[in-house]
Amino acid sequence: MTDQHKIKAQDLTIIIPLDFNRRVLDLLNRVRLFIKCLGHTQFKIIFGVNSQPALPFKFFQHLIGNIPNFDFAAAPCQVLHLSRIRNLALEEVHTSHVLFLDIDIYPDLDMLSRVIEDLNASKNNLVMYPCLYLSQKGNKVLFKKDSHFLAQAYYDYSRDLVKHLAFPSSIITCDLKSIQAISGFDENFIGYAYEDLDFMIRLFHAKNLIEYSSELLIDEPYLAPMMSTGFRAMLAEPFIYKILEKNYFMHIFHKKDQKQEYYKSKKYNKLLFQSKINQYIINKDEPIINNYRLIQYIEKFKKQNNNYSVLWAEISGHKFRK
Repeated sequence: MTDQHKIKAQDLTIIIPLDFNRRVLDLLNRVRLFIKCLGHTQFKIIFGVNSQPALPFKFFQHLIGNIPNFDFAAAPCQVLHLSRIRNLALEEVHTSHVLFLDIDIYPDLDMLSRVIEDLNASKNNLVMYPCLYLSQKGNKVLFKKDSHFLAQAYYDYSRDLVKHLAFPSSIITCDLKSIQAISGFDENFIGYAYEDLDFMIRLFHAKNLIEYSSELLIDEPYLAPMMSTGFRAMLAEPFIYKILEKNYFMHIFHKKDQKQEYYKSKKYNKLLFQSKINQYIINKDEPIINNYRLIQYIEKFKKQNNNYSVLWAEISGHKFRK
């Protein structure tokens, strides 16, 4: 790749969905953090946001109003549709590449510089990143030290600081043309959950990284990333090397209320997701093999000069936190 074709910071837009029906003060503080960390950079940031309720939306507009590289695309409704607001944000993208982040991801400039490096090295214009979910205590450490300290803390079994490592994760970067080719996110998904997984499966398939096989029907959670199965293992496998690098994005801790309508949509979305997967699979008679696809990499990890045992350790992190 010649220098004139290399991707730079100004070629990347970061897409972030926002829902001000919940955690209003917390989310506004997260926006302030993004402004503090990225407001002086060449990265373009576009928020997909609901314009209702009106008051927090006005505060949000005021916050980003005078920042040249910050913008938003608003849906004039109060009911959250993550797929819809992400698609609205995508319509405003004028760069060649996109990075999808959650508002709770720490805007780490070192990691964003690595995203640019990874895209320039990528053969298919697609990279997925592991994400460390921090505890409340981990939040405090993040702002005093850095992400590398917390990554090592995870490998040292410091579950008082880190809740778990998510891999696969929905932190992916890709060329815009490929996203447009699969029509972005499916807006039949409502609220929260599975809309990102459906998007990733279609995108990875379009990039010839996964096949539409019956193993996609296996939907089981995991505690250790290398013990994932089904579609989670299938999505993780093409980017297993990203775990070896130990360069992770950090998810800032926040409390959740599982009774909110925001999470109740998960049941509906799961059924829709399963229905779509069944349509993708061509060979309906193919047996479902529920095995640990990633276990094959244990020998590769052993050859490294680091201890990766935590990646196979099925430990409930809350047992280490008070």
